[in-house]
Amino acid sequence: MTNRTHGIVKWFDNARGFGFIKELKGAQLVPSEDEDFVHHSEVTCSDSQFVKLAEGELVSYIREPTDKGHKAVDVLPVRNNLSGQSPQVTQPDNTYY
Repeated sequence: MTNRTHGIVKWFDNARGFGFIKELKGAQLVPSEDEDFVHHSEVTCSDSQFVKLAEGELVSYIREPTDKGHKAVDVLPVRNNLSGQSPQVTQPDNTYY
């Protein structure tokens, strides 16, 4: 069984079809040297449409080692079931109500 991990899209060039994901470990991001390369051919969606990734988008994926680091495979955007949109990872604003 392959372990899936979660991350946020650091950046993704939809025109060129690649970008990078930063792995999430708990509430903290791993250091930038642990960014994972992602190619559009590894991004899938339940309705089989071409998926565009956006900066800050939450994704689930499998990390595979390469000679240059790690790559993301079987990338699944974590979509909100009601809106179909992926939740964006944001920093708390420390506002208390």
